[in-house]
Amino acid sequence: MFYSGNWNDEIDVDGFVILNKKQTNYISKFLRKFKDQISISLGFGEDVEYENGKELLDEITFQEITSDECDAIKKVFGESNDFGDNLILSIKQNAEDKNLEFKPFE
Repeated sequence: MFYSGNWNDEIDVDGFVILNKKQTNYISKFLRKFKDQISISLGFGEDVEYENGKELLDEITFQEITSDECDAIKKVFGESNDFGDNLILSIKQNAEDKNLEFKPFE
């Protein structure tokens, strides 16, 4: 999963998280159903705001990779970068604020 957004027309933010198909489907369905405003933390006290989960989903792309590509990425970068982690944690926090479960890794 790749995320590419922009904060305040000043900073481009890019992140990634390696997901399996089940996790990809879970996150995609969750965001399509999330109708409230959603804030994604940039990790330095600022957020990118979206009207709803669908708007955030428009900034996310999913790309299938081979097992070899996955292993190479994990070896060099790990399963995500810092902003990829912030993205997942922010979605989880927004869900919890609305008393919704967000458990794509279970």
